[in-house]
Amino acid sequence: MTYLAFRLASAVMPHLPEALGYLVFGLVGDLLWLLARDIRERVAGNLARAVGAALPAQELATLTRASLRNLCWNYYELFHSSSWNVATLASRIQVEGDEHLEEAHRGGRGLVLLFAHVGSLEALAHVPPLYPRYRFVTLNERMKDLRMHELLLRARMRRGLAFIPLDEALRAVRLLRRNWILVVAADRDLTAGGVMVPFFGKAARLPVGAVRLGLRLDVPVSFMHAWRETSSGKSIFHIRIHPPFRFARTGDLEADTRAGVAQIARELEPVVRARPEQWLANYTFWPAA
Repeated sequence: MTYLAFRLASAVMPHLPEALGYLVFGLVGDLLWLLARDIRERVAGNLARAVGAALPAQELATLTRASLRNLCWNYYELFHSSSWNVATLASRIQVEGDEHLEEAHRGGRGLVLLFAHVGSLEALAHVPPLYPRYRFVTLNERMKDLRMHELLLRARMRRGLAFIPLDEALRAVRLLRRNWILVVAADRDLTAGGVMVPFFGKAARLPVGAVRLGLRLDVPVSFMHAWRETSSGKSIFHIRIHPPFRFARTGDLEADTRAGVAQIARELEPVVRARPEQWLANYTFWPAA
């Protein structure tokens, strides 16, 4: 049923008026908020910790509902923007800090580009067509439903972003050595091999791969995030690429790795707090007490 719904969305969404598309998928987010208790409570708990204040119940409920709408809008944007050409992308996506891409490219050692699950992930996926002189690759987790996996993969591969299965990560490292840009998540540990570091005041398990690559291969590691704004009835997507991290090098790789991951967590926190309603917070960041 889910696969058929996504097949239908991939055929219809590129042609649906944008205001209507956001309305429909926003209503899907409202239904999630009303009916999916586990998701609603997980998102609400994450948001309450991130905001860091004792929000009244009604305000937290409103924020949680907005976050779930943003989650569903990401699916709408996946299909709606699939037909955009480069000129349309350039008019809808505004990138700050792309000089860091050029600096890394000139260095010839590749770049690990971390992203946060904030705003529109589809806007981030549209970066490669805007910079055809660079080559981008990312890791993807295999979904249990192989039909869904292939459908979503095809939708995203149209944008010039190469995909490598998560369990074949060494292939991505080889491309990194050939001056590719490796795009990976900063805030979700999909391999269960991360380390516990402070994140919004409580220890969370975050991924270590980017920091280890930076330390072992002397590859620059930068961070980017996106946010969505509305202008003249259309969504405008902003992307900010931050300067490369400067990780401590004491000679103790494990300690330096943990310190680097903690540094990334500190960079994430103000990004989430600036627009908590755009945080894709449907993930278990902290272990149960």
